[in-house]
Amino acid sequence: MRVLVDGGLGCPNEAIYRGLEACHATYGITELLFASSGNPADRLAGEWCRRKRIKITKPPRITWVNMQKYRPRTAAPMRNAAMIAMKPDMLLAFKHGTGLMDMMRRAKAAGIPIVKVDFS
Repeated sequence: MRVLVDGGLGCPNEAIYRGLEACHATYGITELLFASSGNPADRLAGEWCRRKRIKITKPPRITWVNMQKYRPRTAAPMRNAAMIAMKPDMLLAFKHGTGLMDMMRRAKAAGIPIVKVDFS
């Protein structure tokens, strides 16, 4: 299953690992899609995949070059659109925020199932 990971600001590291492990045990992650934006979920998901030898896919480089022209407020929706265009099988969502809410709206509109990780 191709899983898109997003969110994670303010999320404890162990919750991110638990969420990935549970998702993998239930659905069998074969490929991880993430934007490598530097947020904790991206960074830790990448580390987790490398240890599990699971393929990691990032959006095309041109996306990031184009995003540098824009302010963060418009860059995040551009990144989210690029990630959804990669057609993941599922969105694994950590912690809510405006960027993640945008990603979840886009996933829902594209018919992509969303799994929210509760770490409270």
